[in-house]
Amino acid sequence: MDTEIKTIDHYKRLYEESFINSDHFWRQMCQHFQWQTIGNKSSVLSYNWDTSSAPIGVHFMSGSQTNVCYNLIDRNISLGFGDRIAYHWVGHEFELKKSLTYLELRDKVCKFANVLRGFGLRKGDAIVNYLPDVLQTVVSMLAAIRLGLVYANTFPGYSAQCLAERMLDLKCQVLVTSDVYYSYKSFNDLKRYSDQAIDICRQNNHEIKARIFVKYLSDGSYEQSMKDYSIDLDPKLDHWWHELMDNSDTDCPPVWVDSEDPLFVIFSSGSTGKQKAIVHTSGGLMVLSALVFKYAFNYSDGDVLYCSGCLGWITGQFSHVYGSLANAATVV
Repeated sequence: MDTEIKTIDHYKRLYEESFINSDHFWRQMCQHFQWQTIGNKSSVLSYNWDTSSAPIGVHFMSGSQTNVCYNLIDRNISLGFGDRIAYHWVGHEFELKKSLTYLELRDKVCKFANVLRGFGLRKGDAIVNYLPDVLQTVVSMLAAIRLGLVYANTFPGYSAQCLAERMLDLKCQVLVTSDVYYSYKSFNDLKRYSDQAIDICRQNNHEIKARIFVKYLSDGSYEQSMKDYSIDLDPKLDHWWHELMDNSDTDCPPVWVDSEDPLFVIFSSGSTGKQKAIVHTSGGLMVLSALVFKYAFNYSDGDVLYCSGCLGWITGQFSHVYGSLANAATVV
């Protein structure tokens, strides 16, 4: 992509080009990413707003194949950013800190992708993440993308009913959650909520293949009373994240998907009724997030991003994962 925007005139030139010669503009943006195949070479964008002629739809790089995880991680490693820090994570207790380079992130993503593959998940299957803002959430998202799966992040403050509705809507195969999570000086029992959600799914004739627990308290308890906290696992359903990862391999080639294949699903607020699933597709989200991060944030190589947005919402995902990693940035 172009260098950072230094003047308002520079911004205006880019803006004008984006709609005066939009196909050329977006084709230039696409050239910064890896496409396994290029479909419609005559036009980057096609759409129809006439309901009398065909279904309404917008298609970006239709027929072209890519993998968003590859572009967010492997591409950056090939460009020499493997040893750059991708994430600095700081817990509620500030002495709890972890950092991951792009190389380390790839290894963890590939290992968890192989875990998901081991449960029989294949392209188009869905997982749900019911997790706080920990590194494992990002790893789970990217692992799903690497395999061509669809994921939905669910804010961990939501009820069992909200979680179950998402699991049912997506026909979720694997639920990734944690034992508890800490928020506003209180602990939330995610195990209990996910138990209830799984029961609701069973009442609606849906069974998941596995539930994977991140041990949120593995780095020390936030309250003395939680020091000996433990949960009972169902041996037929439940697994510990760290145990699965210890036995997984770091080699996992990406699955190439169509630009218009689903990437993830996020749900509306529900303020006007039942929460509605909104599907984001692969190619368009990847390119747009990179452009917005680069130009709206005026990112320069080496800048470090802090975003307080939760990974359960679009702002957190857009900034923490897609836009930032697409520009090889470092995120706190």
